[in-house]
Amino acid sequence: CINSAHHMHTHMHPSLLSTITICLFIVSAAAAATGPSAAFLGTSTSRIGPGVRRACASWLMDRRSLSLLGTTPKTNTSNNISSAGGNANTSSSDDARMLDSPSAQRNKEPILSILKSEVMPLLLHDRDASTCGATGNGQTKQKPSLTVLEVAAGCGVHTLHIARGLVGSYDEEGGGVEASCTWYPTDPSPSSRDSINARAAAAEMEMASLPAEHAVIIQPAQSLTLDADGIVEGRNVDGGISALPNPIADIASGSLDLITNVNMIHISPWSATLGLMKISSELLRPGGILFSYGPYKVNGTAAESNLRFDESLKSRDASWGVRDLEEVVKEAERQGLKLIKMVEMPANNLSVIYQKG
Repeated sequence: CINSAHHMHTHMHPSLLSTITICLFIVSAAAAATGPSAAFLGTSTSRIGPGVRRACASWLMDRRSLSLLGTTPKTNTSNNISSAGGNANTSSSDDARMLDSPSAQRNKEPILSILKSEVMPLLLHDRDASTCGATGNGQTKQKPSLTVLEVAAGCGVHTLHIARGLVGSYDEEGGGVEASCTWYPTDPSPSSRDSINARAAAAEMEMASLPAEHAVIIQPAQSLTLDADGIVEGRNVDGGISALPNPIADIASGSLDLITNVNMIHISPWSATLGLMKISSELLRPGGILFSYGPYKVNGTAAESNLRFDESLKSRDASWGVRDLEEVVKEAERQGLKLIKMVEMPANNLSVIYQKG
């Protein structure tokens, strides 16, 4: 049916196509919301109805949402997205691979706002003064270039929005600081990685127009799966996922400035949270930041909506659930990460900021 819908999308009149494919779109969206990447779609079994209705409304406004019905061609990873230039390489196949997430669209700006107001000052202030700012003789020192690992990136809505939003000028001790970044998006879902790469390809021309001091380089999306021992890929102990390439092979230990993790902790086994804290301890530089976002219980309780969500998650997978913040913080501290700040966010979520000592 999916291949047929893709064929119709190419050859039929849009008005006739709308009537035929809307049912397939609903089924596809519902199926996507119940899979392993449901957290990236911001839904649960009990929320599928409203989520699908919102998706359908978006579909009626923007026919590109039919990408959920498209095929998944081989990902093009030949070019990074960089302000250094290069030709945009966007095609209909790129558009067909793009997935969307209504919840990510809603929370991307609040998350970016916290990263800019709370996280960036910490990162810039903590850097060696010799890496940024102006010298006494009027010469400009090296601009800080942030290296960011995104764990559980989903379909790429946050990847593009946050990477573009973080670069720019910041004040540090009264002096202007220009910041650029290299972004490593990861996700265990092949369709999500395809979507990330398609979104990056579509944004290539815009990225190329950025000034050099605000450069954004988005690396090709890689598979990253976590367990209590850290990253599964690259171990090659029993084939399968472990036989895939290590997604951080070119990232030196203790070199990352920032790790972002949005809506993963509650919709994955507890072992994934243990792995997240472990790799954060290993990969972040001293003073580096782990930023986590999602629903939590605090002092054993939560908003009624989050308690219902917790029950729904556990009914789908007993290893999932809204976590006790105190337990997550305890594991972070065990790995040398200090809780710096907790910020209440819309829809009863929290932004939690940890810093490596």
